[in-house]
Amino acid sequence: MYAGLDYVGNGGTLTTFALANGTNYKPPYDDFDASGPLIRIGPSRSYWSQKPTVSLDNGIPDGTSNTLLIGEKRYQLSFLNQNPLYDDWGYVDGWDRDTVGRANPADPRWRPAQDSREEEPQTVISQSGPGGIQFGSSHVGSFNAAFLDGSVRRVRYSVDNLVFTLACVRDDSQVLRLGDLE
Repeated sequence: MYAGLDYVGNGGTLTTFALANGTNYKPPYDDFDASGPLIRIGPSRSYWSQKPTVSLDNGIPDGTSNTLLIGEKRYQLSFLNQNPLYDDWGYVDGWDRDTVGRANPADPRWRPAQDSREEEPQTVISQSGPGGIQFGSSHVGSFNAAFLDGSVRRVRYSVDNLVFTLACVRDDSQVLRLGDLE
């Protein structure tokens, strides 16, 4: 019997998006892997050899109460007790496709979702095999997320993609109304 990993850290976003001032979001150091509070560290840029760490480098400009740290993860129920490729050993291997979730304001497949037997959407993060990493859970209507200030909030599955992205990116300087997540 195998157990899937039920939580995923926030890796920010992998795409630019329009800011209220008419410019596009630009990640720290021009590296999208630094757009969330969970970043990769290690001796090489090899995807699989990196280890995740929480970065407080340059602080959290958007504020710790506005930035998601970790949340529950959507699971494809048809793979329970099967140790699927996309949800196997990331919790001990380091930066793996099953330890880091992302947000994308332009793609509804990245919106949080409830656990289901339906195949999960293919995403850049999944790389191979079924599924991609989505925030979500078995709870009806929403999943739970811990923010950097230590608070735990409910996030609706129907949350607007841009609002969810603002909660995942640590330095977009945009106004986030926490009520828009719930």
